[in-house]
Order: sequence, then C-alpha cells, then structure tokens
Amino acid sequence: METITRQSQFQLSSPCNFNRFSRYPVCVRSSSTRVQPILDLSESSTTSSLEAKPSTLAPQWRYPTESVFSRFDELEKPISMDAVKQIHAQIAKMNREDAVDAWKKLVDMYVNMDDFESVGIIFSHLAAAESLNHLLETIRAAVKPEALFRIVAELHKKGLMARFEDVLAFAVKICGDSGNSLMGGMLHGVMVKTGSTSHDYLDCVFLKMYGRSCKLEEARKVFDKMSSRTTYLWDVMIEMYVKNQLWFEALEFFREMQFSLVQCSRATIARVLQACGRLEALREGKQVHGYAIRYGLLQFVAVGNSLISTYCKTRQLGSARLVFDGISNRDLISWNSMISGYALNDVLNDAWDVFQEMDSSGTKPDVVTWNCLISGHALHGSVEEVEKIFHMMNREGIKPDASSWSSAISGFSRRNDASVSLRLFRKMLSSGTKPNASSITSILQAVAEQGTARLGREIHGHISRNGYENDICMRTSLVEMYVKHGRLVEARRVFDYMKHRNSFTWNTLVAGYARNRHIGEALDLLNQMEEEGIQPDLITWNSLISGYSRMGQSKQALVLIRQLNKTGFTPNVVSWTAMISGCSKAGNYGDALLAFREMQKAGIQPNAATVASLVSVTAALASFHQGAELHCYAIRNGLDDYKYVASALVDMYSRSGSLENAYHVFSKIKDKNLVCWNAMIKGYALHRLGEKAISIYDEMREIGIQPDGVTFTSLLSACSHSGLLVEGWKFFDSMREEFGVIPTIEHYACMIDLLGRNGYLDEALDLIKTMPLRPDTSVWGSLLLACKVHQNVKLAEFVAKRLFKLEPYNSANYSLLMNLYAAQSRWDEIENLKDAMNVIGVRNKRGWSWIWINKEVHVFSAKGRPHRDMGEIYFELCQLVAQMRRLGYKPDTSCVILKADEDQKEQMVLSHSEKLAITYGLIKTGEGMPIRVIANTRICGDCHVAAKYISRITGRKIYLRDGCRFHEFVNGKCSCNDYW
Repeated sequence: METITRQSQFQLSSPCNFNRFSRYPVCVRSSSTRVQPILDLSESSTTSSLEAKPSTLAPQWRYPTESVFSRFDELEKPISMDAVKQIHAQIAKMNREDAVDAWKKLVDMYVNMDDFESVGIIFSHLAAAESLNHLLETIRAAVKPEALFRIVAELHKKGLMARFEDVLAFAVKICGDSGNSLMGGMLHGVMVKTGSTSHDYLDCVFLKMYGRSCKLEEARKVFDKMSSRTTYLWDVMIEMYVKNQLWFEALEFFREMQFSLVQCSRATIARVLQACGRLEALREGKQVHGYAIRYGLLQFVAVGNSLISTYCKTRQLGSARLVFDGISNRDLISWNSMISGYALNDVLNDAWDVFQEMDSSGTKPDVVTWNCLISGHALHGSVEEVEKIFHMMNREGIKPDASSWSSAISGFSRRNDASVSLRLFRKMLSSGTKPNASSITSILQAVAEQGTARLGREIHGHISRNGYENDICMRTSLVEMYVKHGRLVEARRVFDYMKHRNSFTWNTLVAGYARNRHIGEALDLLNQMEEEGIQPDLITWNSLISGYSRMGQSKQALVLIRQLNKTGFTPNVVSWTAMISGCSKAGNYGDALLAFREMQKAGIQPNAATVASLVSVTAALASFHQGAELHCYAIRNGLDDYKYVASALVDMYSRSGSLENAYHVFSKIKDKNLVCWNAMIKGYALHRLGEKAISIYDEMREIGIQPDGVTFTSLLSACSHSGLLVEGWKFFDSMREEFGVIPTIEHYACMIDLLGRNGYLDEALDLIKTMPLRPDTSVWGSLLLACKVHQNVKLAEFVAKRLFKLEPYNSANYSLLMNLYAAQSRWDEIENLKDAMNVIGVRNKRGWSWIWINKEVHVFSAKGRPHRDMGEIYFELCQLVAQMRRLGYKPDTSCVILKADEDQKEQMVLSHSEKLAITYGLIKTGEGMPIRVIANTRICGDCHVAAKYISRITGRKIYLRDGCRFHEFVNGKCSCNDYW
C-alpha cells in the first residue's frame, strides 16, 4: 500500500524559485515510504524528510515551522502575481493566523500590486483571529492613505465593515488629519449603512474628523444624533470649538452641557476658561471659577493656570493674583501666566517682582518667561528695555531663540511701529538666528499696516532667498501685505506662484480685490476658487458684500446677503457689519442706516464692530442724538469698554460739536492705546484748540506712548487751525529726527496750510519745491486757499494751473480763483474761466446744508426743490437780519461771482443754504437747544458773520461743520477766531 507523507520542514532554497510553487500542498506519490519533495524546503538539505509511520492508515500532515515566515524578509527582487498567490495559498493551508509578519508581508505585496480584492480575502480569512488587532496596527502604520481607502472599499464590498471598524476608524482619522472631509463624509455614509455608528468610539472619531476639517455643523449633527452622550464626547465638542477659535460657541455648548447635568473634566474647564479669556467675558469667567470651586477642580494646577490667564486677559489682575497665591503646587506655567498677565497689561514693575519671586523660589525661568517680559516691554514701546532683556538672557546662558525675537517684533508690530520692527528683524538676522514663521509674519503685518511697499519687497526677497517659498502662512502674509498696499498685481503674482493655497489665502485676495473696488476680478477669482475644489465660506461672501458696499452698490450687497441662505450659509453679524462699514466708507450714510434696520429685522444683535461703524455714520451725519442713543446701547450691552468703540464715540462727539462729552468718554477709557489718544487730539484740532491738542499729546508722551503718523497729522492740523507756526515747525522736525516717522503727503499739506495761513506764501512754495514727494491736489489746494485769504492773485494763478492739470473736473478750484477775481472786480477773467469750464464740461458743485430735527433730515439748497416751510423760514430770517443790521451787520457780497448790483448780491447771499438751515433749526427746536448744521462746501464770509450775530441775538450755540472746517458759534464769537 502506498503511503503518502508530507514534507515536515520547509526552506526557500532561492528567491527565484517562487514560480515552482503549486497552489496546493506539495506532495508526490512514490513506491517507497519516503516522499521526494519537488522543492528542497528543509532547514538542511541533508535532513529534509521524515520516515512515514507504517501504521498510518491515512495521510499524515505535518505543518511547516516559522522558518518559512522568516524568509519573507529576504525578498528583494520583483515577483509575479502568480508567485504571490502561490505563497498566499501555502500560508493559508498552514492555518497559522498568529504569523502576523507573514500576513503583513503578504498584504504589502498585494497593495504594491494594486490587488485589493486579495487584501479583502486576507481580512476575511483572519476575521476571527486573535492576532488581527496587531496586524491592523502594523498595516495602519505602513500602508499609505490611498491604499487604506481602497482596502476599506473592498471590505465594504464584501460586507465585512462591521468586523473591521478599527480600519475604518483609522481611515476616518486620516481624512481628518489631511482635511479630506469629502472622503470622510463618504466613509461616514458607509458606517451608517453598516450600522456601526452606535459605538461611542466611532462617533468620537467622526467628531474629531469633522472638527479637523472645520466642518463643525456636521460634527454637531453627529453629536445631536448620539443616544448616549458621555462626558468625553462633550469634551471633544468643546475642544473642537476652542481649537477652531469659536469662543462664543464653546461657551454656549458648555452652558448646554450644564443643563444636561453632565459633569465636565478639568481639561474642559481649562478650555472654557480659555474661551472666556479670548472673549474678555469676565462674568462668564467668574461663573466657571465658581463651578471649579464647587466641584473641587481648583486642586488641579492646569485649572488654576487657566483662571490666571482669563483674569489677566479681562484686566482683573487682582483676581489673577489671588488665584496665583492660592496655588500651592505652582509649576512653570503658573509663573509664566502671572508674569505674562502683568506684562501684557502694562504693569511691568509687578511683572519683574513676580520674576524675582520666581527666581527666589527655585523655579528657573525658561525662554517663555523671558519672552513674556520682552512682549510686555515691546507693547509698551520700550526699545531700550527690550534690548536690555536680550543682554540679560545671554548673561544667564539662555540664548534668545526665534520665538524671543518674534515676541519683540510682534509687540512693536501691534503698535504699528514698522521701523523698530524692521530694525529688530535685521538684528535677528545678524545674530545668526533663523527667523521662524511667526517673526516673518509679524514683520509683514507691521509693513502692511504702516510701512511701505519697498520694505515689503525686502522681506519678500528674504523669504525667497531662504527657502520659505512653500510656507503657506508666509506666502499668505505676503499676499495680505501687497493687498493692504493696493499692489494687487504683486499680490496676484505671489498668489499664482503658490503651490498650495488654503481658504484664508483665497479669501485674502478676494477681499483685496473687493476692498479696492475690483469686484469683477473678485468674482472671477471666486469662480476659479470653486473650480479648484475650494468652496467659498462665509468669509468669502462677506468680502464680496463689503466690496459691493464700498463701490456704492448697496442694493447688490443687500441682494447678496438675502441670497446667502440659498448657498447654505446664514448671514451673521459680520455680514451686516461689512455692509454697514462699506456704505459708510462710500459716503452712503443713509444706506448704512437702512442696512442696520434690516439687520434688526433679521434678529441679528450688533456687536462692538457694528456699533463702532454706526457711530462713525452718525459722526459723519453730525447726528448728535442718534450717536448718543448708540452710546447708551453700548453702555447697556457692555460694548463701551472696547477701545475702538470708545474711540469712535470720542470722534462722534467731537464732530457733533460736543467736546465736553468727547473728553468725558476719553477720560473713562482704561489703558488708552494710541488710537484713543489720536481721536482726542483730532477732536481738539477740529475745534481749533491747538494748545489743548498739544497738552493731550504731552500727556500721552509722559506715559511713554510713541506717536505715529496719524498723531502728527492731527497735531499739525491743530497748529494750522490755531496759527501756531513755531509749534508746527517743531512737530514737523521731530517726526523724523526723534521718532523716525517719515513725513507723508498729508503732513506736507498741513505744513503748507500752516505757512500759507500765516502769510508765508513764498516759504510755502519753497517747501513744495524741495519736498521729496510729488505734490498732489491737497498740497496745491492748501496753497491756493492761502492765496485767496491773502489776495495774492499772481501766485493763485500759478497754483491754479497745476490744480487744473491734476484734477480738471473739480469745480472747487475754479470757484476759489473766481472768488479771488470777484474780490478785485476782474469780471473778464471770471467769464474766461466760465467759458473754459463749459468747454471741458465742468459743473459747479451744488451747495447744500442740512439739519436733523425730530429724527428727520431737512436739506436746503439755493438751487433745487424748495423746503415745504420755506415761507416761514424766510419770514424768520428777515426778522433776524433786521435785528442784525441794528447791531452793525453789513452783508459781505465778495463771494458773489456775478456782475450785479449790490441789492441783487445781498439777496443772493441771503438765500445761502447755511442761513436757511440755521433759521429752520431756531424755529423747530426748543429754547436753549443747540443748532447743528452740516454743509458740503466751505462757508462763505457772509454766512460766517451772520452765524455769529444769530448766536448773539438768540443766545443759542450753533455748531456748523462745512466742507473744510468745524465752527462753534457762541455769544457772537466763533471757535476758529475768524481764521478759517
């Protein structure tokens, strides 16, 4: 009887002999009891077989040892698919599911050959094996994401997904890490179909995937459908909101968590406190503090550190110090948080005291500690102190790294001090420290806000030379820098060169086109964005809304807001604020107020930015009462603490003629920044109170705040309006020499105005000839106005010729020259100018004035539709003129450029819109109420004199803002001292 035996030990004699493998176990029938194998696969060729037992009645199968699996590591040369399948067949017959390395090698072979069906067969074979989890771990670490997705698809095809949730979960995690939310959503659909979404672990994986992909709405839907919401899942959701900087949503979710009676962990408390700090939500922070006390979470140092940070960011340094003193086991973060809080709130002496205490306690400061001090002094503008700290670090053996330099550069950048930021950046390079993304981004922001395009190009060159071309953050900052300088061609060039762009990059360029009124290019870019698979988000649409509004197309902006719902987005407070702000900057103040009413109808609550924009609108309209109402709203809702809201209120009250209220708001601002000081200086300048403006400037300098270009513009304007020639020259000279501020065209225009109004016309012309900048219309216009004041016809003609070339269609320049001719009865020259205007097509700007009474705007114009109460107005005005004549008033008809008799001229000046608006205000307002009028052109000499007489006769204050200046008439005197 023939006996069948099987080879008991296998050894691969050569990697080249795989093609000799059969699909089944190798055996050969023989007449002898020894089986001769086709392949010599034994450990030793001399001991390759075993004798069969004679008593065996059936074939005896002996299985191979581990040697066959160890030989997989020796495979180097490419092999065929048939050979791999032969190996697969032999391993499967061995029934060794625990041989993980062999199975992994086999999976790798199939993956490399793109045979995912066979991979699915392997997973199906090992579905019940105990070694499956280890195999999955090794595969997940080695297989590329694309291959893993193919494996998942094959498992789904075979109906095996319910058994391989770990593979699917890992694939979802890869989608989250790579931001591939489209593939992740498809996998989510697979899991729903297989019924695998009932496990908390898989739900958590999907939550994190959607969170990393910024698809928080989808994450919230997943969370809401969960039947069992554990503490961990609540924590995951809050963590996602915080990581995506959705601070308000994080607080709302935490409140919902409390209503669900779910106790949170210490990590969640730390994150919620972070959100409170970022929102400067002091009340909510105190509530979370109480929660931490109630549940005994203050024993954890991480919670205490977060409380310190929250109180510091809400400027509650006393509360922060109490928490700090209560921490018994302070760590390095505790010390750094307290030092940072003092430093960033400009309490630098206390910051150094804590630093000394830290050193005495035995805790060694690290780079972060020093960086906190550097950042505080940089924000304070103390260049010398920053350099001193760098020397101290070197002395202590701590070399300033890129983050140290970034702290300094970022601090001065936030102060809009581009010159110091750039100087520090150059020092960092000379020290051998390689800039990081933060330092380069900070210097680009400084250049974008205050510097010149030339400096920006220098930084651009450094980025290109040092291999940062592929850094998406730096490239995006470059795009933003060029956009803010209006260099859209350079911005587009950088954008097109980028290999990878995120949504922020796209939005930056879209916003740049929209802001510069290139709405067509913005729409083209939007289409390109969609073609490349980047879906526009709400930021994109808000940029377009702002662009339409800035272009004066407020109707299109409103239509876009209403259509947002169709695109899956809901217009938020930013959308409406973008429209209100854009209409304000376009001068469409009525449309801005209409947008605000639409916003209220939609149930959107205005935020601080909305209120600041609306206050600016009321300031432009000189609507004192509406501005005061907004002030009350800001106080009720805690928005008046925001510095930009307070600064807007200061500006509004100043432009509405209420300096007393402006200074009251200004004095209440805590930790005033440069914008607040500039607003108050500008207010005094507007009212020709040059000495008070200088006094505010001196106060600002005493507390160490550095002035910027805006500061000097307001100071020079104040000096010009007040006739302070010596002081004006001093400030102009100190700009560059003391503070490194390069004079701009606005500063030169102020100096020309200052010299011209003081009668130094030749000196003003010399300054224009020697200035390094090309004079523009503001410079020549200031000199032409001075020529009119001092009746210098010859120089006026010289200046007017330049203005006619620069802006041939501006009728104001022709009018000034004609007024000068009229004063000298040069009627022929006037007719020649009128003929020239007709040939060119220049139309005289229609003068109008308006006044706000009982929430209604009343407009007056000499040409146009008469007011409904015009008869009553002229009756009251004639009564006033009669009283004025008894006091010595004589009409000034020099502004009339028509050749007519004196009676006709007097009738013409009587109908000027300023007089009509003032008279109507006297009729319709109560006794003692101030009159506030706005005019679009410069007030003429006769209206100025008449307003002084009217204020004297009626005892009323009259605030009149014309196209150039602000006038406050009280008891027969004007705040400009007849110098306008």
